[in-house]
Amino acid sequence: MGKRGEMSTHWLLYMTALIVASAILIFGYSSFTKVNAQNCLAQSLVFEQDFKAAVEKAVGSEGSVFEKSFQIPCGVDRVYFVDTDNADTSDEFVRSVFVDMPLLWDSLQPINPLDMNSPRTGKNMFFSVKGIIQKAAFGGNISIEFPYFQCFKVVNGRMEMFLEENATRVKLRHKDKRFDCGAREAAVQPTPADVDTMVTEAVPLDDCTTEEDFAGPGVSGAEGDKSGITEYIKGRCKDRKLKRVKDNVGVKRVISVHDKTVVELKFRTNEGEIEEFVYIEFLPKECVEKLRRENDQDDEGAMEGELTRLETNRGQGQDSYDFRFENDPLLMWGFPILGTKERKVVYRLNNGLSESCQEKIKGIPFFMENITLAAAQQQIPNTRSLRGNVGGFP
Repeated sequence: MGKRGEMSTHWLLYMTALIVASAILIFGYSSFTKVNAQNCLAQSLVFEQDFKAAVEKAVGSEGSVFEKSFQIPCGVDRVYFVDTDNADTSDEFVRSVFVDMPLLWDSLQPINPLDMNSPRTGKNMFFSVKGIIQKAAFGGNISIEFPYFQCFKVVNGRMEMFLEENATRVKLRHKDKRFDCGAREAAVQPTPADVDTMVTEAVPLDDCTTEEDFAGPGVSGAEGDKSGITEYIKGRCKDRKLKRVKDNVGVKRVISVHDKTVVELKFRTNEGEIEEFVYIEFLPKECVEKLRRENDQDDEGAMEGELTRLETNRGQGQDSYDFRFENDPLLMWGFPILGTKERKVVYRLNNGLSESCQEKIKGIPFFMENITLAAAQQQIPNTRSLRGNVGGFP
């Protein structure tokens, strides 16, 4: 009995000590977490005040540019700034970028949903931690051109930028590329090697083309018949030939990456019009496995959530266009007429492409030349051609 009583006493003491130790750990950790959260809040408020003070100083200094370095607390790795006064929520690219960032999207909505002319929330600075927007605040009167937002990376706990006075507002500029995580725009200018590769994968070299325009082997036979893109091109080959656009057309690509990738393509001629304009976008296979429209299902009927989601508004009337895609993966847009008025299309990918993957995206513009009209123009002296080198807008 003595030994059993002694063992019970030891066990009771052990359990009591364990409960006391657990309580100390729980309440101690809770206190530590509470203190840490309070420090985080205090540091956030200090940053917000410092940033607004820097913006106000820049506004009052006509023609001045200030270099600033801010300490960013709480594990924030990105800071987004939005021009809530000018952002156009009807623009497809803006909607596609903000749709997965509710706090940013909400900042662009009127306070009174029944009155579209009522003011917006006033929040224009957003803090992101590991891809999730955690907090919103007002950062002063800032001015941002299309697409009306900028993204700054936090490097080693700091965000560095230039603030430039712009009338009653301030423009923000990245100090260097290390701090830039915003949308990037570049002209689409395929190299000869790119063209050969793309022609091999997408262009039917048969009755639709002429040898002097295409050096690659192209797509032909049964394989070509399976392609929606090839089908589109062949359907217009009765009295036309597929030609490379070599000048007079500007093509630009804008890429924004948050958790997902949003790509906007811009097309226009420098002068005049081109009939049956065709543009094909080539995505790197090692970065994008397949293409699926949103809500499309795989062969088993299950959603392919990890694959690509495509969204595009085809417009109406004269602004309409044809859109095709292949799992290679290839995308194609066809416009009945392309003129000096800029045309835009947008697509989204469910994964965030790395910088190396973004650089591997290629594109090539074509047009379907009217054979009869081209032959007639060759008989007329000084007839200007719309062909030449593709590039950015002047």
